[in-house]
Amino acid sequence: MGKMLDFIAIRILFFVGTFILIAFVFDKMLLALMIAVVATLLLSLILHLIKQKQCNISFNNFVFDCYILGSEFVYDKLLNLLDNFKKQDKYLTSDTELICYFEKNSNVSAEDLIALNQKAVKLNIDDIYIIYKRLDRSSLSILDKLPKKFYFVSLKKVFSILKKHNLVVLSSTKKFRQSPSVIFNLIFSRNNIKHYLFTAVILALISFITPLKNYYLILSAISCLLSILCLLPISKIKNTKHGKFDKL
Repeated sequence: MGKMLDFIAIRILFFVGTFILIAFVFDKMLLALMIAVVATLLLSLILHLIKQKQCNISFNNFVFDCYILGSEFVYDKLLNLLDNFKKQDKYLTSDTELICYFEKNSNVSAEDLIALNQKAVKLNIDDIYIIYKRLDRSSLSILDKLPKKFYFVSLKKVFSILKKHNLVVLSSTKKFRQSPSVIFNLIFSRNNIKHYLFTAVILALISFITPLKNYYLILSAISCLLSILCLLPISKIKNTKHGKFDKL
């Protein structure tokens, strides 16, 4: 509740402050109202993106530790929440359930599902929970032919559960960081062309209904320039160091 009140209060204060400032400088109430609304919406968007970015970085750190430390890292945390479970081979098992975390980075395939089903039959277990990073949806068609019941839990879902119970304590291994080159590549990725062009069109249309016509046209031109830069090969990372392979 407190966070929600802060959420509302920050935006109200920002809106009122922007409105008073613009109205004082330009002495135009309608212009001040329009700019205050747009600025508040932009502030909300920026804060949302920052919060989402922080969440993604935390999850990426968690995934990084899962890669380095393997299934033991995941199982040790889940055992704090699950009763009557124990480690057995590469699984967590109870009398009727089996939990399997797939360490490999490839998709969970139909062959993996068959192997788990055979393992469950051998252990006389009814329910199988699969914690996955990637899932091949086409492999799910085989489930109707397998006698055991499967549940699929994404690693991100596990992360949110552990975070809810304050169990996301990352190891001392090197944490995931977004390097400047990665951020540069994200900004000038070809996938962003349509977003930049869409923004340019919207800004150009707004310029016809606001007194700040030149301002919005400049922003529209910048968005067009960014879309053009996305077509250039400037976002590719060049790595000429291959160690021993350079000598072959």
